[in-house]
Amino acid sequence: VFFVASMAYIAYRLDMEEGASISDLFAAFSHNPMGQIKIMLWSMVPVAISGILAAIFIPNITHLSSDISIATLFVLIILLAVIPLIMAMYLSPILVMFHEMPALDAMKLSFKACLVNIFPMLVFGIVFLIIALISTIPLGLGLLVTMPMSTIATYVIYKNTLLG
Repeated sequence: VFFVASMAYIAYRLDMEEGASISDLFAAFSHNPMGQIKIMLWSMVPVAISGILAAIFIPNITHLSSDISIATLFVLIILLAVIPLIMAMYLSPILVMFHEMPALDAMKLSFKACLVNIFPMLVFGIVFLIIALISTIPLGLGLLVTMPMSTIATYVIYKNTLLG
C-alpha cells in the first residue's frame, strides 16, 4: 500500500516535470500514513473471514464427499469474493495520499471506478499477469522492472479514470 502510493507520487512528480528523488519512495509515510494503515486493516477483514470459512468448510466438504470438485468450487467462490476487495484496494492508496480521503471512502470510490471500467481493467489485469509471469522466468529479476511499471500504470489509470 505504501509502495503503491509512493510510486504514484513519484509518477505524479515526473508527470508535472518536477523531478523525483530517492526520498519520494517514502512519501506515503509522511502523507496520511494512518489512512494507508487503515486501508491495510480494512482489507484484512474479508481475507480473514475467507480464511476462517475455508478452514471450517473445506475439511468438512472433502470429508463428506470424495469428489474434489466441491472443494474446488468452494475455493473458486472464495476467489470470486476476493475480486471486489482487489477492486476496492486498487486505487485507494493513491486517493488517500493525494486527496486525504478516509480509507473506507477511498476504497468505495476505487471500487466504483474499477466497476465502471471493468472491461479495460480486466484486459489490463490479464496482460499484466502474463507480463508478470514472463518476468519471473529469469529468477524473478524481471519483477524489478515489472512491479514499478505496474504501479506507474496504476497512477496513469488513476489520472485517466478519476481525474479524467
